[in-house]
Amino acid sequence: MYFSLTALVRLCALLGLVASASAIGLSRTVPKAAAYHVGGVPRYVGVNGIDLSPPRADGFLLDCATGGLTPFNPIRGHRVEFAAASPWNEEGGGELVARVTARDPVEGEAGDSSSLVHVPLSGDPIRREVPGAPLVEGRACWLPGSHSRVVFPGGDGVLYVQDLTADDPAGADRFCSPPRPITWKTHRPGGGAISLADPVCPPIPALGGRLFVALSHGRERGTSQLAAAQIWWLKLGPDGFSIVDAGPLTPAPRALGDERPEERFPSLGVAPDGRIVMTFLTREIASRSWRLNIAPIESFGADRPPIVRPSEIRSLTDGSSATPPAFSTDGQSLYLVTRNALPDGGHVRQVSLVEALSIAPTQQARFASQTTR
Repeated sequence: MYFSLTALVRLCALLGLVASASAIGLSRTVPKAAAYHVGGVPRYVGVNGIDLSPPRADGFLLDCATGGLTPFNPIRGHRVEFAAASPWNEEGGGELVARVTARDPVEGEAGDSSSLVHVPLSGDPIRREVPGAPLVEGRACWLPGSHSRVVFPGGDGVLYVQDLTADDPAGADRFCSPPRPITWKTHRPGGGAISLADPVCPPIPALGGRLFVALSHGRERGTSQLAAAQIWWLKLGPDGFSIVDAGPLTPAPRALGDERPEERFPSLGVAPDGRIVMTFLTREIASRSWRLNIAPIESFGADRPPIVRPSEIRSLTDGSSATPPAFSTDGQSLYLVTRNALPDGGHVRQVSLVEALSIAPTQQARFASQTTR
């Protein structure tokens, strides 16, 4: 069969157009891949002014690079609380999620009270929850490697996942979908109610993507009485909306009703000697003062649950506010926000990790941020 050169060129051009159209159509049917970032130590930690003495109306940001504490009030007429920074540091400072509460009914918006907001520090538009979302009862955290999903504790003691994306230009000031609850698909601790608070999800590969929380549960089914909070680890399923494994990280609590210290506000990082360590706060019943504790985490891995040995827990100092301890960005220190002002008038105390963990000079490793994608 004979083809002229002109006909062959026309045929090739037609096939190219068909292939291009097919590729474009196929790309529109395939969902967009999730955006990922390299994790590290967040640059900022939010501090609620109400947790200081005397209480302050404003919120603050603790800079984990300098230890400085600066006012943070990005939304006029509103109080921003429980601010949490993304575990990556981009130009402009990264992103924050926080709870926002209207200070003034005139300047506030209906349905805005105690809702979750997304605040890009680059100056991009602030987005808020869809109407009817659950009450935000504490700080949120980003799921490991995820650019768009955060976990926050609700006022009902349940953890929720919020997608921060906003692909619809008409709803650019709102999240596209309401938050979804995280459900239990493994044995629930205790026989009664459960309350989860203070979620953190460190971007440290050796921790296997586990979520760490302060967990309170009842001993008897149907009872509303909860034991003092204890630090637990949670393993989420592939979808991120279910708990498929869980266990206590700190020593087992005594019987319900015993006056054991309450454990709250876990924070995890890498010490100068390369060990993964956890800090958390404890307080006695009816006390408003929190004590800083630190301990290395052992037996962690994909198949071995993490544990903290009682003999390894060190109590460091009293007087903390209800703010999670923050690891410095250089990995050498902890920043503790004190409830009462220090002698210099500030509220930030710097604690050396080398001294707190008794790390000898020969044991110190050059700090390297543990990252995951």
